[in-house]
Amino acid sequence: MFYLEAHNKKASELNKDKLAINNIEYEEDYQSKKRELQEMKRRKLTLQKVLFMLLPTLGITFLIIVLLYFIYKQSRKEVREIKQLVIKNHIIFKDKTKVYINDLMYIKAEDYYIRVFTSDGKNHLARGRLSDLDEQLPPNFIRTHRSYITNRNFVKQISKTILFLLDGSTIPISRKFKDLLP
Repeated sequence: MFYLEAHNKKASELNKDKLAINNIEYEEDYQSKKRELQEMKRRKLTLQKVLFMLLPTLGITFLIIVLLYFIYKQSRKEVREIKQLVIKNHIIFKDKTKVYINDLMYIKAEDYYIRVFTSDGKNHLARGRLSDLDEQLPPNFIRTHRSYITNRNFVKQISKTILFLLDGSTIPISRKFKDLLP
């Protein structure tokens, strides 16, 4: 029996040692898991900060891309319109009068009509608005007065209030359109 008691005593000490070792291992494992959890929380916070900085940047970038796309589409439309103006070397009025742009010196508005003066000394009267015609003309045509559009190619001299053309005609310059002249 002495041996049995000694054996039981040693077995209980061994069990206590095993429990102590298990507790130590568990404590180490617990501390290790705790450190991993803290590291994961730190990474999560870092990722959240990056995400909160990145999302507005991506949103702004997306808006800029959409804006640039619409600007591109609009500019393509304007380029097509300008190409049509450049290719078009004449203007046809509502009364089927055809006037070549190279011969057009100036245009004068007269109530609901416009009078077109050409370099060969002729003038044509047609029904229409000056603003509609202004959109169809190339850039070398300038508005000098609310009633006049002039071809820069035929301008001989510019004073403060009058344009002198090559054929001797004079065109008034209003204060409103004075700044548009070179």
